[in-house]
Formats: sequence, structure tokens, C-alpha cells
Amino acid sequence: MVMTKKNIILIAVGAVIIIFAFILTLINWKTPGSDNINSGGKKDLPKPEFLTPAEKAQFKLSDNIKAQVLNRDASGTPTVYKLINNDYDVVADPANVAPISPRQQIVENK
Repeated sequence: MVMTKKNIILIAVGAVIIIFAFILTLINWKTPGSDNINSGGKKDLPKPEFLTPAEKAQFKLSDNIKAQVLNRDASGTPTVYKLINNDYDVVADPANVAPISPRQQIVENK
């Protein structure tokens, strides 16, 4: 079978279309945690929660300080909070916050 210029172009265009479709499929692939997408296409995030005046007193913080609660224990007591200096410091989704100073594992040579 002789490969003409027309056949080569058709094969090349077909390959480009297949690659493009594959890339689009990968981009649109459903990712874990995307189940809470609202009808507008945006992820439903929890509203930021801030320390109450009583909780600020418990942590010996001034009432003028704004602090966002990132985690609470089973009894509802704040265990992790973040001091907010401006609106850009507010964490949109506290569940996705990485540890600030992760514990390092010490590997012993045996």
C-alpha cells in the first residue's frame, strides 16, 4: 500500500483529534471531593467560623483580634485557630489546610 500525502494528512489529523479528546477527558475527569459542586458549577464551601468572645477569653486573646476556627474537637472546643489580619487570610475550606509544621519521622538506621 502506497502512502500518499492525502493519507498521511488524514492520519495526522485523526491522531491530533484523538489526543485532543483524550486530554479533554482527563481535564473533565471527576475528581474526589467534587461531589459538593452546586448548580452554578462552584464548590459549596462551609462558611468561615470565628472564635466567639468567650472562646477568645479562653485562649487569652483580645476581643479586637479576629480569629478563624479551623478545627474543633468532639466536644466543640476549638483546637486549631488562625489569627486573621485581613480578609485574604481567611481560609475558604479548613478541611484542606495542610499542617503548618508537620511532624517529621525519624528513621533510624539499623
